[in-house]
Amino acid sequence: MASDISDHDLNYVSSRLCAIRNSEDEVRSYIDNVISEHLLSTHQWQCTQLSDIQQRYSCFTSELQQIISLSTRTVRLSKRSTTKKPWVSRGLLKSIKYKNNLFRKHRLDPGNGHLFSRYK
Repeated sequence: MASDISDHDLNYVSSRLCAIRNSEDEVRSYIDNVISEHLLSTHQWQCTQLSDIQQRYSCFTSELQQIISLSTRTVRLSKRSTTKKPWVSRGLLKSIKYKNNLFRKHRLDPGNGHLFSRYK
């Protein structure tokens, strides 16, 4: 799962799923077990002792973020290994490059009707 931590870098967070790679159901149950293990552990919830709702909510979110950081790891990927537009397939990229090359050739020789008809 990806989240924008800063303006420039994407940090990719993945949980410790090295041992389990069989199916999505097993992965989901593993994640649920890890989170519930941390939630139901001997963790002292200090949020219940606060009276103000805002303070309780901020305390709860900070403790939840701490639990998530304990059960996940952050992996930094280079820009080269990430795709800028994942919805653009290899076939579309090939077609885009082909059309750009035809346009470049047409600009060099604008009188050639054959290139123009292939470009359009």
